[in-house]
Amino acid sequence: MALSNDIAKYNATLVAQTKLLQTHTEQLTVHEKSIADLQSANKDLLVRVDSVTDALESFNQDVRASPFSADLASSTDDVISEAVEQARRSNNITIYGITDTDNTELDKAVVSRLLDCFAIDLSTVASFSRMGNFSTSALKIMFTNSQVARTILIKRVTCLSNTEFSKLQFSDDKTPKQLSYLKSLTTELKSRQETGENDITIKFITGVSKIINIPKN
Repeated sequence: MALSNDIAKYNATLVAQTKLLQTHTEQLTVHEKSIADLQSANKDLLVRVDSVTDALESFNQDVRASPFSADLASSTDDVISEAVEQARRSNNITIYGITDTDNTELDKAVVSRLLDCFAIDLSTVASFSRMGNFSTSALKIMFTNSQVARTILIKRVTCLSNTEFSKLQFSDDKTPKQLSYLKSLTTELKSRQETGENDITIKFITGVSKIINIPKN
């Protein structure tokens, strides 16, 4: 009888220890997930810091390179504000040519199919919205980080091979100052072409739109 009691006690102790071990294992799993989430958040923060740095450098280059620099912000505060705004918009892309469905769920389905072209999950989309009131109004998509937006802009040709999206146009989300500079640059290009400079074009180089000579074959 004493032996049976001892065995029962040992079994009870073993069960208790097993439950305790299971609890510790579950807590460890929770902590590991928290660490992974923290690492992911830290990585995204570093990407945002890089975006601000890149945007500031890009805007400074715009100011230095543009013959229309008087139209751009020149004070330190304005430069910083512009850099922050560019960084904020770096998570976004604008797509032109998608027929306006006037239905959020249908737009969501289109966005999902569009992202499938790039093997990007819909969960990376923070929000999306239509711009304007036309039958093919632009669709702005805001992602959770700038890397996704950058990937789509770089690999957009991949999507253009899809019949459904072959006529779409992709653009980054430019600030008003960037649009003003690009408009001025386009005006300059047209003016120079009218005077006989036909071998020039606008090209995006190291973060700055510039007028360059078209390379000869």
